[in-house]
Amino acid sequence: MEYSSSAKEYAKDIFKQSDNCCKSMILTSIQLFDIPLPKEVANMGAFFRKGLAETGCICGALAGGMMIIGYVLHDHPKGLEAAKEFERRFKERNTATCCRVIHKKQGLMNRFTGNGCCELTGDAARDLFELIHKYKEEG
Repeated sequence: MEYSSSAKEYAKDIFKQSDNCCKSMILTSIQLFDIPLPKEVANMGAFFRKGLAETGCICGALAGGMMIIGYVLHDHPKGLEAAKEFERRFKERNTATCCRVIHKKQGLMNRFTGNGCCELTGDAARDLFELIHKYKEEG
């Protein structure tokens, strides 16, 4: 899907500027889904950087994606199913939902450069856009 590929690249570009996976997911969604929210809304994800308040718990890309699924599909009959599928895909790709565990898997160089989190955020954005399009088409 070309659209989801552009979501991946857009999210990675934003991540490189902000070093915040949660804000990257929210800003990507506002832009590419044309969500009528001010960009400042992404500041809700400010403290998901390196896990919830830098504790290493719950990845911000996952949390940001869940926020967007909630916003876009909150009244969809299969909204919860979409959220569960997003979490499942995320966990399959990254083996965990917790930053601390994911960072250990990424290795020291990726943690130091942020490349691992940048790629993870891009992959999460691609999955998010595929799922939202899938569920919106199902009606």
